[in-house]
Amino acid sequence: MEFAWQQTAIFLWSMAVGAGIMMCYDVFRILRAAFQPNDVCIFIEDVIFFVIAGLATWFYLLESCHGELRGFVMVGEGIGGLLYFLTVGRAVMGVARPLIRFFQGVIERLILRPARWMWKVFQGLLQGLARMGKRLLRVLAKIFGVDRAKKVLQNRKKIKENTKIHLPEGRNLLYNLYVICFSRFRPGTSSHKGNQTQEVEKNEEPPKNP
Repeated sequence: MEFAWQQTAIFLWSMAVGAGIMMCYDVFRILRAAFQPNDVCIFIEDVIFFVIAGLATWFYLLESCHGELRGFVMVGEGIGGLLYFLTVGRAVMGVARPLIRFFQGVIERLILRPARWMWKVFQGLLQGLARMGKRLLRVLAKIFGVDRAKKVLQNRKKIKENTKIHLPEGRNLLYNLYVICFSRFRPGTSSHKGNQTQEVEKNEEPPKNP
């Protein structure tokens, strides 16, 4: 009889452990409803929950069953968690969701909206200071002649670029100039260009009177 009572007590306490585990899960559900995390955060929360559930079951088995795994303990935890989820868990979430919405509205009106307005004002001040700084720099540039110096430097660069002499490409250019310029001063030189110039000179000579 005493053994049966001990087993019943262990089973009932396992139901309480299961209810406690589901209560911990309600904490995560409230956090999800309040902050709406992404999938990565939800995955991390699930991992943490399963670690907590495993540790709670392990410590309870060490305390009640000397570390031996008992099937009725697992069944008791499942029944206790399900009963909590269908009764107290629904009531907790039914109260928590309206409270979360209320506090979210209060935070939005009292904290977030003023913070956004102050941030916009701060951005406007920064933009205004930036514009004033640009105008001041322009005025100082005009006073100290920075713009004129820039224009002079730009004009010098343009003049240098325009005055650069680009030699035309050609293999026979230097030879042709040499033949045309120095063929008259050196008799006996024969070249195609030299013959052409001599023929032109002969044709240009006036006819001799008989």
